[in-house]
Amino acid sequence: VWDRDPEMMCKLVGPDWSDLAWGSLDPRIELVGAVPHLHDVFDSVRATVAPLRFGAGIKGKVLDSLGAGVPCIMTPIAAEGIPLTGDLRKLIAEDPVSMAETICDVAYRPHLNTRLANLGRTMVASYFTDDAVRAALESVVGSGLPRTVVARLAASA
Repeated sequence: VWDRDPEMMCKLVGPDWSDLAWGSLDPRIELVGAVPHLHDVFDSVRATVAPLRFGAGIKGKVLDSLGAGVPCIMTPIAAEGIPLTGDLRKLIAEDPVSMAETICDVAYRPHLNTRLANLGRTMVASYFTDDAVRAALESVVGSGLPRTVVARLAASA
């Protein structure tokens, strides 16, 4: 990324950064740490990045970002289980070079950023709202289950 834009800032968000040598960080890196609400971060960035190399299941932080209208550039591992179709597939980067190119494209091409933000919001609203998860569960386990059971299953999904 810094080969294309040496001034681009990077925010590191999340807990457990205590072992990091804070003083030796590149000045373009802001160590935010844990935040109570990701929306505070989403309001200050053009994109998020999920460069995961391992893991399983749907990544909640990716959905949080997309649902908030912030495109998330991600590795194939981070994209697992998320129905990224059409232009949303452009957010998946297979290697470091394509990830850097995608980060810069999404950050500096406003029309692309806006299109991906809108598509991400729509996808999350279609597949991952409480009602969408409840409907998917009911289609699998049947609608004969008490609503409280379905609600508990949906909350844990």
